[in-house]
Amino acid sequence: MQPHLKGFGYLKHLFLFYRACKSLGLEPDIISPSGDLSHYQILLAPNAFLADNALAQKLADFATNGGSIMLGVRSGFKDTCNVVTDQHLPGVFRELVGVTIAKWHALPPGVQYTLQSELVEASTGATFWAEALQPDGGTDTLARYSTFPFDRMAAITQKSHGKGQVIYCGIYPQMEQAIAIVRHLAALQAVPVLNIPAGPIVLRRGEKLLALNFTEESHTLKTNSGTHHVSPRDFSIIAA
Repeated sequence: MQPHLKGFGYLKHLFLFYRACKSLGLEPDIISPSGDLSHYQILLAPNAFLADNALAQKLADFATNGGSIMLGVRSGFKDTCNVVTDQHLPGVFRELVGVTIAKWHALPPGVQYTLQSELVEASTGATFWAEALQPDGGTDTLARYSTFPFDRMAAITQKSHGKGQVIYCGIYPQMEQAIAIVRHLAALQAVPVLNIPAGPIVLRRGEKLLALNFTEESHTLKTNSGTHHVSPRDFSIIAA
């Protein structure tokens, strides 16, 4: 409810990061806020729109114990009764992420805010939705805006929390940007990733990879065990 922008859907936003994980050979689980986080290293919460203190504490404990978290735009906007928070955004997550959202708005079609960053593809910029972040002391800026009206303000931040890290993504990323963010999170946890070309689907099963090619073209997959070719409409079982 109250999307503020046509096409801004919770599941659509979630699926963007799901696709980013799959393109890197990561097998994401989709879990509820009440799920057990103890056996995970990375947690993606692209749009934790409805939140309370219990959820904020649960995520804080996850990071304290060494996990890496990413929270995305509009997180903490409402409480679990669907009432808009009276706190500065991102609401109950403000202390955890170490930022205050100073400004935010939807971007109309064709409008793009340029970015300066070594993390995400800066040439693509921010589209669709943008939040201007004001980092607290101890919070690093991974990407910043370089155009009016958010010029020099942070777009993506990272803060150490206990043994872990918390990233706040203040843009609605395009696919390559989402991949870069997930790749960065994986690197923080020393989780190996793959570079899967568009087309094949790769599933990790223990020490093996199952590469499924549903296209009409051959594709090449590079892993630690070498370069592997998957024929059109075929599959291959290869060493990770």
